[in-house]
Amino acid sequence: HRSDDGGRTWRKLDAPGLAEFSEINRGPTRVTQIVFNGATVWATVEIGGILRSDDGGEHWQRADNGLVSADVHGIAVAEDRVLATTNRGLHVSEDNGATWHFQKLDSPWQYTRAVVPSADGSRIFLCNGDGPPGSTGRLLESRDGGLTWQPCELPGRLNSTPWCVAAGAADPKLVFMCTNLGQLYRSDDGGSHWQRLRHEFGEVRALHWRALPADLPRGEFTITRRTVPA
Repeated sequence: HRSDDGGRTWRKLDAPGLAEFSEINRGPTRVTQIVFNGATVWATVEIGGILRSDDGGEHWQRADNGLVSADVHGIAVAEDRVLATTNRGLHVSEDNGATWHFQKLDSPWQYTRAVVPSADGSRIFLCNGDGPPGSTGRLLESRDGGLTWQPCELPGRLNSTPWCVAAGAADPKLVFMCTNLGQLYRSDDGGSHWQRLRHEFGEVRALHWRALPADLPRGEFTITRRTVPA
């Protein structure tokens, strides 16, 4: 759907490959992420591949040639490269999504979820683990546009696959990460050092933080969790 009036009204768009029913989801295919890069808009679909629009989202085309799996979880644009995550691993495109190739990670697992650039563009964070929800995993970072990856040092043991990363332009040094089963981590230096927060949640599916006006208490973040069985 698209809104041209700030969200007051919406209209449905025609997009190839979206289904009203998926055997895996037992319902409609899910759009997992939408990323804007100038006039180009990317949409990833769980059990549906990748869609690209070159006119601000009015018209869409499939852009998943070469993906090992159509179960796509996230996407990020890093200069002249586009990175996409799937249940079977990380994929890279160097021709604006016309073709993709699999990039094997130096990790015990290839399952990947969120891929998120830092607010200042100096790093890219990648969530990697042993499956959904998984029992452990790693948060990886790249400082060369996704060419190489190194694990972030996180205190304690992860209880599941890292699922979401939240970064914001209001404070590029403040980054949050959560696991699928509710552990929450925070970095105050852009991702060099992390601390595990005491509060934990149930199953987490999305994470976001935004700055509040100066006269309100500092620090708000939003967590979305599933409240019904899958």
